[in-house]
Amino acid sequence: MNDRKSNKIEVRYQSPVNNSWNRIKRFIISIVKPFIAIAITLFSLYILGYVILFFIVFFFLLYIYNKIKKI
Repeated sequence: MNDRKSNKIEVRYQSPVNNSWNRIKRFIISIVKPFIAIAITLFSLYILGYVILFFIVFFFLLYIYNKIKKI
């Protein structure tokens, strides 16, 4: 009984316009996805750069503060 449920095939009837629209949509998405991935990567690197810059400035100011404190 359980085997009968797993061997069913789904059949969808679609118009040619609907098939063409789905094909065009898949094509556009396949072109846009890499650009979205590149944009997310560049944005992440941009934010990461500012975080690193913040830590560099923080430790530089801490270094200068310790030098002035020793004098």
